[in-house]
Amino acid sequence: MMKRFEKIFEVQFASLIASVAILACTQMSNAQLQKLDPGAENVTPKVLEDVGITEHLGSKVDLGLSFTDESGAKVTLGDYFKSQKPVILDLAYYGCPGLCSYHLNGFAEGLKDSHMTPAHDYQWVIISIDPKEKSSIAKDKKQNMITAFAGTTKTQANEGWHFLTGDKANIDALAKQVGFSYKWVEEDKQYAHASAAYVVTPEAQIARYLKGVTFNPQTIKFSVLEAKSGAVSTIVDSLILYCFHYDAKASRYSLQIMSIVRIAGALTALLILIVILQNIMKNRRREKPL
Repeated sequence: MMKRFEKIFEVQFASLIASVAILACTQMSNAQLQKLDPGAENVTPKVLEDVGITEHLGSKVDLGLSFTDESGAKVTLGDYFKSQKPVILDLAYYGCPGLCSYHLNGFAEGLKDSHMTPAHDYQWVIISIDPKEKSSIAKDKKQNMITAFAGTTKTQANEGWHFLTGDKANIDALAKQVGFSYKWVEEDKQYAHASAAYVVTPEAQIARYLKGVTFNPQTIKFSVLEAKSGAVSTIVDSLILYCFHYDAKASRYSLQIMSIVRIAGALTALLILIVILQNIMKNRRREKPL
């Protein structure tokens, strides 16, 4: 049991380090922007204004919101809570040219490696934020995801992974409830948005926010188990990656994802070194004669 708690602590500590890396990287990116535009200040770029995630832990989602599933059938959000399993909600869009695929693929990989069984242990519900997308593209996305990531649980994934579309009113209502702020950027013909999955209890209460594009399988599993018991997380993970890149020629700016990865990698190596040194010191204390 103690080893399990130590593992949870290490995962959360790693998330904290990743958050520090993002802050450092943001400062680096602002400095790069100022070189291109000497008058630029350390401010949020216009393209990312009003975009992000505000955590509403403990709040409930409206189970009466209606959508269309990948088969074209009309459904409500409540249909996925009837099995009394935790529900993982995801807001993305299937035609996204950037972050969405990385996020969904990373989360599907984490689900597969968590060794949980779709439909039996959880329901995963992805809702497109683009009201122009229809069930046909959702169906294709589901089949591609199941083929790529479901492994030996393809039958269960077909029953436990759901790809929905809907109208703007229902999409916006759900986005507001989970604290997901996004907007359409006409000049780029895409949505500016952040990346997260929302673990919801069988009673429709938001229990955990899982942010980013790569996910620790144990963190996913523990989050689902906590939600199953009705527990609501108090740990805030601030790893948010935005669905834009920096285009030097167009003077457009966002977080530098590759820089984040490099910095986070270096800090992770530092964390491993610290753990090794701690173990060496513990062993020396044990070996020290009384």
